[in-house]
Amino acid sequence: MAKTRRAQAEIADGTTYEVCLTTSLSARVERLDPLATYLRLRAASPAPFAHYLRFPGFAVASTSPERFLKLTQDGFMRAEPIKGTRGRSADPAEDAALLQDLRSSAKDRAENIMIVDLLRNDLSHHAVPGSVTVSRLCDIESYATVHQMVSSIDARLRPGSARAGVIGSAFPAGSMTGAPKISTMAILDRLERSPRGPYSGAAGYFSLTGAADLAVVIRTLVLADDGDATHLTLGVGGAITADSDPAEEWAEVRTKTRGVLSALGSSFPADRPADVPPASLPTARDPVA
Repeated sequence: MAKTRRAQAEIADGTTYEVCLTTSLSARVERLDPLATYLRLRAASPAPFAHYLRFPGFAVASTSPERFLKLTQDGFMRAEPIKGTRGRSADPAEDAALLQDLRSSAKDRAENIMIVDLLRNDLSHHAVPGSVTVSRLCDIESYATVHQMVSSIDARLRPGSARAGVIGSAFPAGSMTGAPKISTMAILDRLERSPRGPYSGAAGYFSLTGAADLAVVIRTLVLADDGDATHLTLGVGGAITADSDPAEEWAEVRTKTRGVLSALGSSFPADRPADVPPASLPTARDPVA
């Protein structure tokens, strides 16, 4: 919350107008089977851009709901930033009220629209003039553990533009930086003080046809080999604006961890009494479901 206030001081000074501040949870646990862990995440929190990547020494298990950038073979481009989150409730009336609260939130709409403007600019560098449009603004999508506010920005790729150049100019995703992008990343570097790793990057594919589709790496567990143990890292954050309430921003961080932590049989650290251990996790000896 102190870093939230420092981000707001930067906004008051005019150096930025939205800061996507992140933090992380970490733990060292008994050696886990990364694929079994990913399957538990996917079952507990299904998402349209879920992905599993295995590298020497570490794995990325993601239940991301957010598209970074899509390019089709014929040059259609789409970015779909997420800004604005509410938790889900098992009570239908309360769940509907949470959805409506997000839909009507002026603050969340402002966060989302700031990033829409940023991504319109990112795509315009490689777009046919006049082709950049916003086909969906501040729509609500609901997932297993959260409601999200999502927008869609579309454009037509300018003939002769390098497709890798489009990805490069739009990276990193504006929904993970804030705006303006470059100066805000410098602020984040000072506030966060450590690299984010795979979290908030992009994962997806490039096709030989010229098509590509990439997700933003959020709601993602990184599992790194650590001797006879596994080191877990879960990045999480949110957008800070002049109107942000630090306590509410911290509550949003807790909400965003729910899907991954529940799949691990765990909960946000402050939510669990000290004498209650987390549920067992899938070890390297457990069979894959």
